[in-house]
Amino acid sequence: MKITVEVPIIGEVTSSKMHGAKWTVACERRDYEILEYPSSEAMKVLSYRLRANASPVDFHLVDKQTVRDTAQVMTSRDSIYRLEVGRNTKAVHPFFERAFKTMTPKLVELCKLNKASLKEEAMPTSFVDAISDATAPLHVPVALERGRSWWNEKVIEPQRAAFDAWMSRFLIVDDRLMVREEVPMLMIGGDSDYPTVEVVAGDDCSDPVAMNNSIGFMPKTFGYFGMEEFEAALDYAAAVGGGWLADQDLQVDMVSPLIPSRDYADMSVVDMAEGMRKRFVRRIASISHDPVENFAEMEQALASIDVGTFALFKELVDGIAEWNIGRSSARILRVVPSILADENARKVFFVTERLAQIGDLTLERWDAQTLDINALAA
Repeated sequence: MKITVEVPIIGEVTSSKMHGAKWTVACERRDYEILEYPSSEAMKVLSYRLRANASPVDFHLVDKQTVRDTAQVMTSRDSIYRLEVGRNTKAVHPFFERAFKTMTPKLVELCKLNKASLKEEAMPTSFVDAISDATAPLHVPVALERGRSWWNEKVIEPQRAAFDAWMSRFLIVDDRLMVREEVPMLMIGGDSDYPTVEVVAGDDCSDPVAMNNSIGFMPKTFGYFGMEEFEAALDYAAAVGGGWLADQDLQVDMVSPLIPSRDYADMSVVDMAEGMRKRFVRRIASISHDPVENFAEMEQALASIDVGTFALFKELVDGIAEWNIGRSSARILRVVPSILADENARKVFFVTERLAQIGDLTLERWDAQTLDINALAA
């Protein structure tokens, strides 16, 4: 199917008529060809709901790749697709999901300004009205060519390239729009006293180091599981919580044996290692703003850590670097058991014995997986 899309471009523009740079959203009309497939070539491999009464999220296998059903029906071949933005815009057509996600932080920032200040920061009037007044009509981006001289090509080209790459991921199955996307997975998150089982979806599903956003002593993730391991994930979450588990809204309605999988136990150990690295650094980092106190606190923290523990930290950092470069967890899997087996290191890398025991659980899960693989090989 051939379609036409008005590609949104957001950025600062300048001209001799303006007093300084102003933000705006423009558009550039581009044609795209979307491949079409019959339903016989699309096998459903997963269906889940974030809540019992929510619409299902379905994944299919097409050409050996997983695709997410956007629930958008493509019946018109003559439409021109465009993004219109306003103060309360939350959901957009799937074609604009990525672009809108990218521009949202700036839109939120602009929405905080009063209208007088907004007029100094943004243009044209329709854009200012749309993001300052929830009752105003949505802003329809103006054609890029109308003010092309105002734009810097370095602003336009990356957005155009990113949009082209996003559009290349779409396909149509019996009039339903689908997008190529990695199959989601389950994350044990929340608080260690009342852990939750959550869905992690999108392009972040393969790198536990990048996904680990803990910056304090308490981790925000406790492990990863496949959607096909829902019951095991619930049991593991309960073990993390010492028998307690937050109320679960997630419903996994269907998982095919053909669903692509990952080494989730391995990813969980890597995630734990990244948390250990951050806790070690956080332990010696001072929060004082006074230079003298800062130095004294760091010196005291460093002096409290023995040489052997420092050596384990260096090995852990090298192991994470090895993962980042070549996706090999071998070095991490050599040092983590040594840390868990060392009483002093447990205190430094895990802070509390409760967190160290959760670390034991993570490693035991990996060991159990290894034994299962050896049994199959035998």
